[in-house]
Amino acid sequence: MKRFFFIGCLLMLVVWGYSQVVKVPDNARKDFANRYKSAKSIDWSNKVTNYQCNFMEGSIACTAFYNLDGYWSYTEKKITDEMIPQKTADSFSKSKYRDWESKSKVFIENNNGQKMYRFEVKKGIEKKYIFIDEDGKTIKETSSI
Repeated sequence: MKRFFFIGCLLMLVVWGYSQVVKVPDNARKDFANRYKSAKSIDWSNKVTNYQCNFMEGSIACTAFYNLDGYWSYTEKKITDEMIPQKTADSFSKSKYRDWESKSKVFIENNNGQKMYRFEVKKGIEKKYIFIDEDGKTIKETSSI
């Protein structure tokens, strides 16, 4: 009886482990390998509407986003204040959100060639994302729940 219980548990563990494997389109894997040659700690996940690949570039945590067909959409890189260009930092410091609590800052590069910085800010229960380019131009502001 113990033997059957052990074999059953082992079989369930194997099935569970196999179901955790993410099938990522080959073109996404190839693009990622070419685009991020120095990437470490690579972890793919399927988020139903896209594929995400979390990885490290040196000490910077990054996430690359690919559509369901395996084409690169954009990449986010978590950054520190020191990594933000002066024009971008000045623009944010002069914005109406300068006194809001800063939650995170990321650098975004997308498949349209745009490069921008996203500031996540919060005041009370209200949360906003502010997108500013390298020249200090505010691209857009979005609300979040």
